[in-house]
Amino acid sequence: MIRIPVALGVREPDFDGLAVQTRSVAEILLTTAASIAVPPEDVDTDLVEERADFPGTLGPMQPILKIHSSSNAPDRANVAVQHGGWWVLCR
Repeated sequence: MIRIPVALGVREPDFDGLAVQTRSVAEILLTTAASIAVPPEDVDTDLVEERADFPGTLGPMQPILKIHSSSNAPDRANVAVQHGGWWVLCR
C-alpha cells in the first residue's frame, strides 16, 4: 500500500505529499460567465454586453457548462427556470 498525504492549498517546498489548490470564487464566476450564451437581441438593445472568452490559466478554454435562454419552454434541459418572460436553461 502506498500512502500519499493530501493537503488543501499551497505547502512548504519540503512537503512530501500532494497539495491541491482549488479555483477562487472569482475565477469560478468568470468561468461560469464565459459559458453564458447571450441572446443577440439583448446585445442589440444594450441590455447586456456580449461576453468575451475567458482565457483561463492554460490558454483558451471551452465552456464546461453551457447556459442558454429562450422565449419558449425547452423540450429537453437539465435545468430550466422561467424569469421575466424568458426561459434560462442548462444542457
